[in-house]
Amino acid sequence: MGSRLSYKLNCVVAEIADLLDSKASHLRFDAIGALRGCTTPADGAILGRVMLRLGDEHAGVRWKVVQFVCFAERWQLQLAVENAAALRPDSAFATLVNAYGRHFMPRAKELQRLLEHPDALLRRFAAAVAIRPRQVIVERFVAMAEQSNDAEVRKIAADCREGYLRSIYAIGPSILKRASSETSKGETQNSGR
Repeated sequence: MGSRLSYKLNCVVAEIADLLDSKASHLRFDAIGALRGCTTPADGAILGRVMLRLGDEHAGVRWKVVQFVCFAERWQLQLAVENAAALRPDSAFATLVNAYGRHFMPRAKELQRLLEHPDALLRRFAAAVAIRPRQVIVERFVAMAEQSNDAEVRKIAADCREGYLRSIYAIGPSILKRASSETSKGETQNSGR
C-alpha cells in the first residue's frame, strides 16, 4: 500500500480496528493486513490488539498476525508487543517485554528457548521473528523453527521457505551461494582468457 494511501486511510483506523472483534474470521484477517499499512505511532493500543490475535481461534487469522510480525516496521512491532503486554499483563507478551525489552530480536539460544516455550503464543511469535525478513534470511533461525514440536511453528517456517512469509527484497542463503558460485565460475573462465 502506498504511503499516500496509507496516510489517507489513517482516518478510519478505529473503524478498521473494530473489525478485529468481528465474528467473521475473514474480516479479522483483512483488518490485520489493513492496519499494518495505515497505523501511526499514535495507534499503539490498536497494534497491541493486532498482536493479541496471535491467540485467535482461527489458524488463518493467527497466520496473518505472523505475516504482520514478519513485515511490520520495527516501531510497529515494538508498539504491538508492548501494548499487547499492557492490554493483557498476564499474557505471554508481558514475559516477552520483560525478557527482551524493546529489541525483540533474541539470539539463537534465546530463540530456541522461545520456540520450545510451553505457551503457543510465544512459540508462534518466535517462529515469526525467526523468519522475519532482514536483508538476508537467517538460515539457522528458519531451521530452528522447522525443528519445532509445534506443527503450526513448522508450517510458519515452511511458508517462509515457500516465499509466502518472505519479503521480496530478502535474500535467502541459497541465492547467495548460487550467486557466489556463479561469480567464482565466471572469474575462473575469465582468468583462462
